[in-house]
Amino acid sequence: MHRMQKRIFLKYFITSASIILLTLAAMGGLCASVLAQQRIEETTENLESAAGKLATMYARMPKNSYLVAGHIMGTAMDVVKEALSADVIIINDGSTVAMSTVEGMSENSRNTLVPDEAARQVLNGQDYRATGQFLQRDGARTAYTVGKPVMTGDNEIIGAVFVTTTSVGMWRYLAPFLLMYMAFTGLALMIALVIVYFVSARMFRPLTQMGEAVKAYADGDFSMRLDVRGSDELGELASAFNNMADSLDRLETMRRGFVEDVSHELRTPMTTIGGFIDGILDGVIEPKDQNKYLTIVSAEIRRLSRMVSSMLDVARIDSGEMVYNKTAFDMAEVLQKNLTGFEERLREKNINVLWKGDESGDYYVYADQDSVYRVVFNLLDNALKFVNDGGTVTLTLAEKDGAVLTGIRNTGKGIDPKDAGHIFERFYKTDKSRSENKRGVGIGLYLVRTIIKDLGGDIYVSSGKDEFAEFSFTLPKPEV
Repeated sequence: MHRMQKRIFLKYFITSASIILLTLAAMGGLCASVLAQQRIEETTENLESAAGKLATMYARMPKNSYLVAGHIMGTAMDVVKEALSADVIIINDGSTVAMSTVEGMSENSRNTLVPDEAARQVLNGQDYRATGQFLQRDGARTAYTVGKPVMTGDNEIIGAVFVTTTSVGMWRYLAPFLLMYMAFTGLALMIALVIVYFVSARMFRPLTQMGEAVKAYADGDFSMRLDVRGSDELGELASAFNNMADSLDRLETMRRGFVEDVSHELRTPMTTIGGFIDGILDGVIEPKDQNKYLTIVSAEIRRLSRMVSSMLDVARIDSGEMVYNKTAFDMAEVLQKNLTGFEERLREKNINVLWKGDESGDYYVYADQDSVYRVVFNLLDNALKFVNDGGTVTLTLAEKDGAVLTGIRNTGKGIDPKDAGHIFERFYKTDKSRSENKRGVGIGLYLVRTIIKDLGGDIYVSSGKDEFAEFSFTLPKPEV
């Protein structure tokens, strides 16, 4: 399980880290691009300002004091070069280089520094702005260049000033931002690491419990439950898991009870049958009594047959192999035929039978007649098991919402409310049925409900304590 937790942690951390890195990389790239553009614009503005000031200074230089003026001008150009990392080139109106901060240039090459097109544009009185190679020499890099005309007070153009730089100091400008951004990214990853660790640990805790619970369930112990915390997805999963465990526990309890009941139900009639047969064969039972005991044996065999048939029906229902042959038939006839088979038991307990229904009513249904006969037989059998001596069994037929409603009601102690919600579950037997009547294994009502549902009907149960219990079901009428 530790290895699984590690895989879950790594999976979520890699996902979270990837999202953080991609997001921060996109934001960082955008911010760096904005800052770089601002730096370029700032550099260009500085170049234009420096070019304008140098052009003004050069235009105002006294022509008769060249040594002093030239020294002052050269100092100003050096200041610009140092401050902006830029070279300054001043040409006269004949496109000849008058002054320059470009180093390593011979006299012959000085006059080829400025491109002819740039010189003509500025000497014609226009400002010059360009990005790209400007200096006409080997090894010159991409540059940002600004040119300004040198104009006298009479608006006479006597030259041009070009300020060009091959670097805007981008790394030095962006380095603090990038270092801060890298530190922020590292901090975000550390926070993500901590958060993902605790989230994955919290997520893995119920998974660990589920794994332990599953192992316990596999060994037949359904007592373990998960600790439900919160109402999020994990809480809902834990709650659903506990509900599943409750259902499995209840089903296992009923299954064990079913096995015990089946063992008892099979052993009792088989013992009875074997004892009577052996008595007849051994001559212990006299010939005049043999028919009496053979009748008992026959009844026990029929009961065993019904029990086996019911269990086979449960198996067919669970596997989806139950097949119904639907036809139209009269529910009143089905009730009457079933009632005839219970005449002896009715006489034994002195039971009164009441009929409720309109004699002129149409009680034809569209269903499988054999399956419905079994439903009625089971419900009547239950009613006679629990009706009080001298009590009443009431049979009801009525039309309801395009269907036929059939009700079977018996007087007596009724059904305990705690059993009413489970009475149709497979293998479920009420305490009352265990104590008062040992016949049955808790699958009769499960079969009844399943058959009625499969045939398109509904079944209901109602009860009054120490008064009555009633089962009623509906079946669809034939289509006209």
